[in-house]
This record gives sequence, C-alpha cells and structure tokens, in this order.
Amino acid sequence: MITEKRKIGNYGERLTAKYLRRHGYRILSKNYETRVGEIDVIALKGRTLCFVEVKTRTEHSLSRPADAVGNKKQSRIIKTAFSYLKFCRKSTKRKSAVWCLFHHFPTDLEHCALRFDIAEVYLREGRLDHFNYMENAFNATYANAPYLF
Repeated sequence: MITEKRKIGNYGERLTAKYLRRHGYRILSKNYETRVGEIDVIALKGRTLCFVEVKTRTEHSLSRPADAVGNKKQSRIIKTAFSYLKFCRKSTKRKSAVWCLFHHFPTDLEHCALRFDIAEVYLREGRLDHFNYMENAFNATYANAPYLF
C-alpha cells in the first residue's frame, strides 16, 4: 500500500520530469536504486548528465525542501550516481550503440559533465504552488564524498 507521503513524492517527481522535458532534458531514468541509495531523476541535456533530487513539501511544512539534503544525503546520491555510471559503462560494453540509444544509455559518458541538482516542489491543496529548480545544488566534495578523495 502506498503512503500519502509517497504519493506526494511521486507527484513532485512527475512534475519535475515534466519541467525537465520542457526545458530540453532527456529523462534517462527515474527512481534509480542501489543498495546505497536512490536518485529520483537522471536526465541528460547536451553533454551534461544531471542527477536530480526532488523534494516535495505541502503548505504545512515549516522548512525549505532543499534543507533536507544534507551531507549524508548528498553522499548517498553521489555514491548512487557513480554506481549508475559504472552500470552504464558495463551495459554499453555489452550492447551495441543502437541499443544504447534506443534505451537512452549515453554511450560516451566520459565526455559528459556531471551535475547534482535539487528540485523543490511546493504544493498547496494538492496542486503545484511553486517550483524551484537549483542547478549545481551541490558538488562531490570531501565533506559529502570523502571516499572519492
């Protein structure tokens, strides 16, 4: 059974994907999960691969959605992003370029810039009230991803 919180989160993720498509992004994956964590939306625009964390809040919330993405959450997102990159590399080695394009796998990830974004979705009475998209909301730094350094 799906909880009310999950329904609200799913709605925010759908609104974010719609926003990204309207702004020229190609959605590669939604709710990509590993044992480490989950990435809500993975999108590609030009040569930039974006890992998007979606935070949805109702009018009863007291804090900004982005405040919920601290160092620990950022670290999980970054680890999951690198897991996605590894998965894509393995998949593209085994599959043809045509298969990769059809299934939206970037074939030349080493030439893509990586970006970590946050989408803040504010709802009022179950409808979109305000949407804030923050590009480069965080980076892979020693504070949130010490295993990279």
